[in-house]
Amino acid sequence: MNYLIFSLILMPFLAAPCSYLLGQKTKPSRDLFFRFIVISEFLLALLLFIQTEGTQQRIFSLPGVCGMGMYVTSDGFRSIYTVIASLMWMVTGLFSREYFAHYRNRNRYYLFQLITLGATVGCLAHLLFRNWEMLVTPGWHLLSKRIRWLIIRLRNLNK
Repeated sequence: MNYLIFSLILMPFLAAPCSYLLGQKTKPSRDLFFRFIVISEFLLALLLFIQTEGTQQRIFSLPGVCGMGMYVTSDGFRSIYTVIASLMWMVTGLFSREYFAHYRNRNRYYLFQLITLGATVGCLAHLLFRNWEMLVTPGWHLLSKRIRWLIIRLRNLNK
């Protein structure tokens, strides 16, 4: 079994509540922890891409989970998109501290950013039906706060 695939999916999910709790104590250490997680996620995805040569498949399976079992595969195509997704999350994670300097609830942002990272990597590793809801729900939460703020601002401009 290849535990690298499973660790790519599980690491952001485990780091998300840790980042939230760490942010309640000290904000600079939360920022460093978040950056460490997204950089290590990208490096692990790059390592998986290097290990997946050509059309060779990497498979991680847990046969007794959820009745039907959990099977995660990674071939060349999936590993390329996993590297691209983790690169995008790494770049947004590195610039998010400066971008959200005026924002009040960055703990919640970092929490949902890590959850969507884990869900995206899970979707790309062919857990589409089980991770799709986990991908959509935190993504909606990240967008809905911003949309609500824009609607309130537009209402104030029209008055």
